[in-house]
Amino acid sequence: MLAQPYQTKNIDTKSKTRSKAVKSIIEKLFESEVVTHIAHLQSKSYSEHMALCSYYGGVQDLIDSLAENSVVKTGILSGYRIMIGDTSDCCSYLNECLKFVETQREGIDEPYIQQMVDNIIEFLASTIYKLENLK
Repeated sequence: MLAQPYQTKNIDTKSKTRSKAVKSIIEKLFESEVVTHIAHLQSKSYSEHMALCSYYGGVQDLIDSLAENSVVKTGILSGYRIMIGDTSDCCSYLNECLKFVETQREGIDEPYIQQMVDNIIEFLASTIYKLENLK
């Protein structure tokens, strides 16, 4: 029997909500990667410099994992759009990202995708802790 070519499934409303949430999180993470990388290059604080380096270096794997592993439920997502925000206050920016990701998580009903998003939330919170407390 020959393998059948990959076909896009009919997407119901629940799947559209899930796809939108996952795509929004990925877009926000792409944006945060660029914002934190720029802030890292401009930082005059060693601890901030290292926390931001750890973030933008680590978030890439989280983006890949979320995008690749959610394909089964969302299909291949495309048309990503990002806006580069202010890089002067990364701690506030990452707090906004954290709240955004937490809100988008509510639109995801698959436990394994929720777990990946929880890992992202944990990574954001850890970075915020470092920026706020390890000076």
